[in-house]
Amino acid sequence: MDPCGNTLCDQIANRQCSECKKARYCSRECQKQNWPTHKIVCKSLKEVDKTRCTGCKKKFGPEIGRPDETCPDCHYTACESCACHNRRGTCYCENSNFGHPYCGRVPEWYHASQATGKVYRGDNHPEASDASSHGIPDAQWEDEPRKCGNCGEVKRCLIPGYMCNNWLCQ
Repeated sequence: MDPCGNTLCDQIANRQCSECKKARYCSRECQKQNWPTHKIVCKSLKEVDKTRCTGCKKKFGPEIGRPDETCPDCHYTACESCACHNRRGTCYCENSNFGHPYCGRVPEWYHASQATGKVYRGDNHPEASDASSHGIPDAQWEDEPRKCGNCGEVKRCLIPGYMCNNWLCQ
């Protein structure tokens, strides 16, 4: 049983989007309420071709091998070349990449939705080992843990506006 695709709802979904057949909702009202967000990726979801890389459009096979990453949410499928650290290696989701929430990762310039180009500007709370290996100083962290606006976990987050790789990450 899938949860409703409207993030403001916690009901079980028993309907699907008639266009892409991927997004699921509990009611017509929830579907209508979520349409401004869903319409951005709906057409793309409908057109996802599992035989080709969504990033470079090359056919999987001897030339580029098998899919390296497939997003469980938007079904973006990438070859190994496109799945590495660049814009084509980001799926259609706005707050995660291939099912991994951006908030739990060290912020990078390429954390953006492939569908909209919108850069993730939400909370970030990378694991301490990741943060220290990327040289994030203690002064860049908020003083107290709080509920993350993306995943809902209570974590100590980076101060909004933290810069990494010379880009504004939040």
